[in-house]
Amino acid sequence: MFLQSIIVYSLFAWLMFYNAKLAIYDNPQIVPESRPLRLPHHYWVCIFIFILVSGIRWNVGVDHLSYLEGYLEMLNGSFVERVRGIEPGYLFISQLCAKLGFHYSVYFAVLAFFDIYFVLLAFRNDRKVVPILLVLIVMGGYYFSWMNGIRQNIVACSFVFACKYIVDRNWKAYFIWVAIAYTMHTSALLLAPFYFLIYDKTIWNKTWINIGLFIACVVIGMTPTFVDNLTRLGGLLSFIGYDYYSDMMSDITDSSNFRSYNIGPRVIVNVCTYVISILLYGKVRLWVNSKKFDFMFKLFFIGICGYYLFVNTSGLFLRPMYYFQIFALPLTAYTLCYLKTNKTQFLWFLLILFSMSFNFLSCYADSKAHIDDRRSQLYQFCFNHWEGK
Repeated sequence: MFLQSIIVYSLFAWLMFYNAKLAIYDNPQIVPESRPLRLPHHYWVCIFIFILVSGIRWNVGVDHLSYLEGYLEMLNGSFVERVRGIEPGYLFISQLCAKLGFHYSVYFAVLAFFDIYFVLLAFRNDRKVVPILLVLIVMGGYYFSWMNGIRQNIVACSFVFACKYIVDRNWKAYFIWVAIAYTMHTSALLLAPFYFLIYDKTIWNKTWINIGLFIACVVIGMTPTFVDNLTRLGGLLSFIGYDYYSDMMSDITDSSNFRSYNIGPRVIVNVCTYVISILLYGKVRLWVNSKKFDFMFKLFFIGICGYYLFVNTSGLFLRPMYYFQIFALPLTAYTLCYLKTNKTQFLWFLLILFSMSFNFLSCYADSKAHIDDRRSQLYQFCFNHWEGK
């Protein structure tokens, strides 16, 4: 399966890259704000490729089979809503697909559509950046994340688009988005206060302070004893819909239950990618010259610091970081484009090497792991499991 995975993922990335390149010449060159949901023609080809690969996958994404089980129950009429409830927006989409009799491959294609559509919508007029951004989605490991925790990652991808409302200080549109996103995943409420981050007029371009803070979070995260003091978060967890975890807070914060991550090749390539992006931020922001880019950097920095601070704890503490870690995707893409444009070949090659190794390293690690220890990253087709078995 390793060779099959490498071929599928490589072809997947190349086809999206090729069509995104063609989209540079689509008319109109700038899609007007009066058409807020319109995309260049070739982006729709990219969407089709993305949802096709996502729809016919099998056991790619740790949660894939559990989502499949729930959907098959909806198809045969035996679905029973779990005790702690399920978000109405997600339930509506799933039940609609079931009522229409869609095969589960079509159902997963529908869910994948929301991921890629909102990300492309966010950068539809930054067309020189999009080709490399699409390659990073596949090769940088973002695809694995999007295919796992599907509901929350749909919200995360739409948050990338919704940032325009924050930058434009359109609070009505942003909070309407929060309300809609809440119906997909209740943790979207956590994003409401981040509207006010736009009022922070400072530019986070103190390079060595940023790198120092990031490294400090990585080091502190190796021995996260501070988590013992987080039991008081139980009330907040209940409020945002994590009642199940709130009731288990004492167990979650028990360090004996923490998982441990080794510093291996995948951690190294990610950390190196982030460090290069931080190092070059001052130059890249002047090249991009966009308030939105500055705002995305703040979210990116919050995300990577938070992730490594909690990486050796329960997965619960990492879940909110999904909403911010995703901004490493555009930050890396813009940085690569800057390096290419300015012909900084060595750094460009270095960043390409680091940022696009994650997929191959993950597939290799999965192929060598015992089947019970795999992380559902090797690509498999669903054709041998057409009935869902």
